[in-house]
Amino acid sequence: MTASHYLGPGKPRFSPTTWEDIEIAAAAGILDEGRWVELKKEIPATNRATNKELAKDLASLSVDGGTLIIGIEESKAGVAGDVVGTDLSSLQTRINQVSQSTIRPPLHVSTSTFPNSDNAALGVMVVTVPASASAPHMVDGNYWGRTEHGKTPLSDDQIRRLMADRRPAVEDFKARLVGVGEDLHAPDAASRRTGQLVLRFEAIAPSYAGPVSDAMTGYPGHAIRELIGGIERIHGPFLVDADQSNPHSDGWFVTSLRKNDPRVELPSGSVLVEQTRVSVLVDDEGAWSILSGAATRPSGNYPDAELCVYTKHILELTHIACAAVAKFSADKAPYYGEWRVGVYIDNLEDTKPAEAFRQDSYQFADVEPFKRPTYQSVATTTTQELEEHPSKVVEKLLKNLLRGMGLDNYYLPYTNLTEKITRHVS
Repeated sequence: MTASHYLGPGKPRFSPTTWEDIEIAAAAGILDEGRWVELKKEIPATNRATNKELAKDLASLSVDGGTLIIGIEESKAGVAGDVVGTDLSSLQTRINQVSQSTIRPPLHVSTSTFPNSDNAALGVMVVTVPASASAPHMVDGNYWGRTEHGKTPLSDDQIRRLMADRRPAVEDFKARLVGVGEDLHAPDAASRRTGQLVLRFEAIAPSYAGPVSDAMTGYPGHAIRELIGGIERIHGPFLVDADQSNPHSDGWFVTSLRKNDPRVELPSGSVLVEQTRVSVLVDDEGAWSILSGAATRPSGNYPDAELCVYTKHILELTHIACAAVAKFSADKAPYYGEWRVGVYIDNLEDTKPAEAFRQDSYQFADVEPFKRPTYQSVATTTTQELEEHPSKVVEKLLKNLLRGMGLDNYYLPYTNLTEKITRHVS
């Protein structure tokens, strides 16, 4: 899937593949400067002052999302002129360094380069600045935004308004998170004994050129296995178990359940088939919804055994989901911006963790049942963090759950699953 770039409301997304595509767009007036587009002929040699100016440009675009294009000169103020190119050597590194070290909080951007076919030393760099969940961003003591005439420091009133605008976005996300079970055709909490684990990943400023679900192709099990690679997994049900395609109006939907799966009925009438359920929906907007029916499980080998929180399954599946979304965003549907991620678990009240039923280890003598009926946590991350440090995302999402059971110091921090989670112990 070709990366696309946001040029403002009412304009088609810009999806160039060659230098010539940029020349055509510039001549047509598509790339003229404004609230969502910043043009630069070049970035002057690196020094403190020029890096601050570059940082201000990037920070200003982060409020609504936008694009910085380097290698186009202006024919007059704000109007794209000739595509002249610029020296691309070390430019990407410099932009990444400035966005991470000069802007507060750090800003995550992505770059695309388009070399001149007649002069390999020159090229155009297109920098995508997604709308940031942390906006506004500060550079040199000021928060920055944009008008039609370019970057500008924000007033105190503008800053307060932007901060207030974040809250409804988070609340709306929480509502979608809680609704995943219904969206994925799973039974509600009242109709089952077991707890359900729900994960949701939403790109905050998606830059896709078409329906993202189209990037998931082939046999479902193979498609997921391709994304998670060789990550060891021993606490099922597993993400790769979702190998049955099902129609869904929102996108690519797969589940582990088959129509003829046996149901184990309890005297209460609840159904324990949920223990094997894993469902995945990748919707057309690029959001991932993942559901496991095994957040809690029987503590013994008989259906009516006391339920326990399946801690290692929750940690393992969340870690692997982070890695899968990162791989998808790097290889299948390019997106390098911020994500809003969340976890929701139900039917937890007064349920002990599985570790409480292990009689062979003194470490778990002081664990506690989780006191609340549900657990919910929401965090912001980036494609880079999901890819390079999924354990940090897991900690953001699940630390309070573990703390509520007295397990946070046992499992956190960790780097790799094999340290504490997928070791071959019961």
